[in-house]
Amino acid sequence: MRTLMDILDEMDLYEENIDKMDLVEEGILDSYSLVALVGEINAEYKITIPLWEITPDNFRTIESIETLINKQKEK
Repeated sequence: MRTLMDILDEMDLYEENIDKMDLVEEGILDSYSLVALVGEINAEYKITIPLWEITPDNFRTIESIETLINKQKEK
């Protein structure tokens, strides 16, 4: 299974120290890349992130994305 960092790297969104960045504020994730990332995460982790969970706060940091993934995997 690919890691979140691998997914970001394959999407050309990976940057050095990305784990310490605000992905929304830094402009790494825009609306298009966010939708693409959700699709990649859903496919890789075999989960479905509900539309109401696709918010800037849930995708602001690597940690918040991992929390969201783990939350969906528990369902």
